[in-house]
Amino acid sequence: MSANQVAFAPRLTFVSTTGPTLDHDSAKARRAHTTRANFARRRQRLVSEYAAQKQKEHHTSLTPLQADEHAVQAVRCSQLPFLSHPGLDRILRGNDAFFINHLSHAMGKLHLDTDVPASDAVLAMMQSDWAGFLPDPTMFEVSLYFARQFYAARRQQHTHRSMVDAYKGGAIRAVRQRLNEGLDGLSDSLIAAILILTVLDQALGNIEAWKIHITGLVNIIRLRSRKLNVPPSHLTSLIIPRTTMQGLILLSRHDVTLFSSIEHTGIFDTWFSTNAKRAAYIILAEADQVARLTTYIHNKKPLAREEQTRLRRKIKSLETAIEINSSSASRESFLTAIALSIKIFLQMTLQHTMDTKEELGDSVVQLMEVLQKPEQQVPSSLALCATLETRFWYTIMGAIAASESGIKSFYTSRLKRISVALAFKSWRDVESTLGTFFWVPSIFSAPCRQAMSEVMDWKECADS
Repeated sequence: MSANQVAFAPRLTFVSTTGPTLDHDSAKARRAHTTRANFARRRQRLVSEYAAQKQKEHHTSLTPLQADEHAVQAVRCSQLPFLSHPGLDRILRGNDAFFINHLSHAMGKLHLDTDVPASDAVLAMMQSDWAGFLPDPTMFEVSLYFARQFYAARRQQHTHRSMVDAYKGGAIRAVRQRLNEGLDGLSDSLIAAILILTVLDQALGNIEAWKIHITGLVNIIRLRSRKLNVPPSHLTSLIIPRTTMQGLILLSRHDVTLFSSIEHTGIFDTWFSTNAKRAAYIILAEADQVARLTTYIHNKKPLAREEQTRLRRKIKSLETAIEINSSSASRESFLTAIALSIKIFLQMTLQHTMDTKEELGDSVVQLMEVLQKPEQQVPSSLALCATLETRFWYTIMGAIAASESGIKSFYTSRLKRISVALAFKSWRDVESTLGTFFWVPSIFSAPCRQAMSEVMDWKECADS
């Protein structure tokens, strides 16, 4: 909206403050009173408009504040152990309690992506790194912002942007205050808080902010190691490589300088082994080219010989990356999962455009074996939160490529849990996530819709 446009014509009360009957102080008091009355009417109008909108969409007339109060009352009645977390029961206000509780449920669902039984998901979340760091004031403010943004996005409440911005301001101030404390403020909880901001900016597509947060994380960890003799924790060794790879795959196509900027931070030298670094470079190079290819493949059938050769070379290159990474540390096997999922994508693209039968069985089985490794069952809420989209990507690739029933059921069971954790409500949500990776609708829409209709029971997918 331009500066010369307005969304509505407000009804304001104008009072003459001139004339012999009003002195300066009386006029000032009259204006203040009138302004308060105008703002009161404006608040009432906004609440009425919001209630009408929600009634139209969801057949309910609850306002956001009323909804929050009902949720908070439900939480208090159920006496969830989360709200009795040490350090939280003394500081949570009504709305804060609602949003933190909302985020706690979301974090709990993340653990359904692992082998943790559903009945133990809450316990797993309570024992997770996120819950452990939450009593820290900085982590708490950042989590509130994350929860408010998450809540607004899932319910498409764009009319209350100012409320989200207020939480964002509190989070940024809390991080800056901690950084201003110098070395004493460089705690594990600060690293976790900045990681949450990184995840959020990645999801929002804020490339510059994502780059700043990643660079800041590296500098803080390096400074702690050099000045305080504190080595990188196991948590950072799990999260930073995964977050970096997912962010580069999602965002590099929109900023050609992003990879070189991240490489200059030293992330690949610090958090990747020599072989994993080589494999990661190959995967990122091929991912960038695949993203460019998908922009013009669409329903082109058959592909020209030159294009066929190009796709097959990329498959061979990904196989090289998989072979190189096979001798890397077990915690770096997530790179193999990414490479295999892109390879399956390319094989299915060739199969569709050339009417040929590509052998997918070996890739699907190999991907399943990687996902079954104990090192891939990450018990970290933060790590799961940071890489859930990537997990969805390679799981759905396995689900649509698998032909044997036992293997297919492995993928579909994971697909159901990940979709719940991502809060997918419709096929549009799924397609939006897939489009951030590699996507040719004419080839993949039908099998992906079919896979999602089996696990989510969506009418729109089934009808299609």
